Amino acid sequence: RCVRRRFARRACAARRGTPRGPGWRSSPRPDPPSGPAPARAAAQPPAPPRPRPPAPPAAPTAAPAAAHRAGTADYPENTPPATRGALANRAQALWLSVQLSADGVPVLYRPQDLATLTDARGLVSQYTAAQLAGFNAGYLFPNPDPAAPNPYPYRDRPQPLPSLDSALQLIAGRVPVMLDLKTAPDQRLVDAVAAVLERRQAWNNVQFY
Repeated sequence: RCVRRRFARRACAARRGTPRGPGWRSSPRPDPPSGPAPARAAAQPPAPPRPRPPAPPAAPTAAPAAAHRAGTADYPENTPPATRGALANRAQALWLSVQLSADGVPVLYRPQDLATLTDARGLVSQYTAAQLAGFNAGYLFPNPDPAAPNPYPYRDRPQPLPSLDSALQLIAGRVPVMLDLKTAPDQRLVDAVAAVLERRQAWNNVQFY
């Protein structure tokens, strides 16, 4: 009975939180840490995206294959046969030389003196368009074949100096045209060329050198 009473007292003391008698020890609870609470570790920023490799350089745009003076190596320069030959050979552009006749007509011819290429002499500006059409623009054109019996094949097939208007009519917008105004700055030539381009509605197909 005494043992049961002693055990009951200890259990009651344990429930009430009172000391449990001599020889009993309780483990003290640790005091909470003093001072400010430790700061939380800052969130790591996301890793930056990897740089993309540089794009390869764009391929250079190829310049159009232009028939200079309408193809002077194969035919008398700036003549209808040269223009037709350049178009047949799939030239991507035509380069034409322009001068002004005495009566204000733009014609195709490059040198200053007619004697350089034709059977006439003097300046283009000294003759009318009709007179220039009577000269042979292929008179001094050599035969591409040195073994040919006729060294100047166009002396038997005269080629007139064409007008710019007739050349644009022949080209008919199939390829771009680059005009080299040989007597620029000459306002009369500029105005005459502009009138031809307006009449042929060829502004969008023509550039000037």
